[in-house]
Amino acid sequence: MFSIRDKLLNAVKNDKNYLKKIGAKDKELIKNELNLIKSIKKKDLKKFSTQELLALYKELEQSYEVSLGVSHVVEGFSLTCEDTIRNKIQQVAHKQKRDFKEIFATLTAPLTPSFLGIVHNKLVTIAAKLRKKENIDKELEELETNYFWIKNSYSGAKRLDKKWFRHEAEQEAKNGHEANDLQATFQKAKQKKEGLIKELKLDSELIQLLTINDFIAEMHDRRKEYITLTITYLDACMEEIGKRYNITIENMRFLAPPEIYDEKIMKSMTNAKPEQRRKSSIYFDAKAVFPSFEVYTGKEAEKLIEEIEQQSGAGNAKEIKGNPASHGKAVGKVKICKDNHDIDSVKEGDILVACMTQPE
Repeated sequence: MFSIRDKLLNAVKNDKNYLKKIGAKDKELIKNELNLIKSIKKKDLKKFSTQELLALYKELEQSYEVSLGVSHVVEGFSLTCEDTIRNKIQQVAHKQKRDFKEIFATLTAPLTPSFLGIVHNKLVTIAAKLRKKENIDKELEELETNYFWIKNSYSGAKRLDKKWFRHEAEQEAKNGHEANDLQATFQKAKQKKEGLIKELKLDSELIQLLTINDFIAEMHDRRKEYITLTITYLDACMEEIGKRYNITIENMRFLAPPEIYDEKIMKSMTNAKPEQRRKSSIYFDAKAVFPSFEVYTGKEAEKLIEEIEQQSGAGNAKEIKGNPASHGKAVGKVKICKDNHDIDSVKEGDILVACMTQPE
């Protein structure tokens, strides 16, 4: 990640149009992926032969991997530069005797709405119609058609219907929130940020980091959007493939892609093998060394997991460091979420700790 960061910073320094170039390339790769999804939408997977189905899954999965070809820079920048940006802004705030929290919030605020923000704004708009007793069927149909996939996660797809969106709109109607003019809101945020940069007379290095940070934030959300959407169709393919080989969809998700699209492997696959992986497993991908991967299960996996945890020292941690979602101080019960199932234990007033916050 540090290597990616250094190459990115040097490229931006040497080519003022570099971000535009890789942004255009990222959108091109996504467009190719979305065109494939569009063609799959019109097809009935049940009518595919098993060979055709495996070939389709392979095409979709490999297209999905290729579509991530540019956006790997997200982690390479964000996970190595967040502290640098924070520290530099702290120095500026201290030197000019300004409120750090206010400056930091303004300089790192997103300049474009997230896809979840867009959906939320649509729900708030529908909620306003609900309060006026107006018909909202058309709006709900549009939400279902365009955003049925927003609750997908890496553990599988979850299709949302009109009933779900109506419930969300009803909740917003109770909250009484008003819809925003998103274009005006983010234009105002951009102007405020530009004005503050001039006012504080920030150095060129920090300005460059903030510029890249804005670009990375937009790319990150775009990546979340099409990954979340793609999961719908990867999951549908896996489910249909599983039916052909008598493997449950839950167990299909514990097979690696090269296993799934290899007809010979699938013919020898039983439900018991991925079932064992569900209980305890480690996947070791050695593509960089040779075109293969290894999976450890059972006691061997548990032993390796224990060794990894001991080496990382995670079990002995007495302090948690990271970037807070909001500024200030708070006291509450800490809930550590390692996957989307853990979120059920989080109640109002708890402090959520996660490796990364995602839509699911």
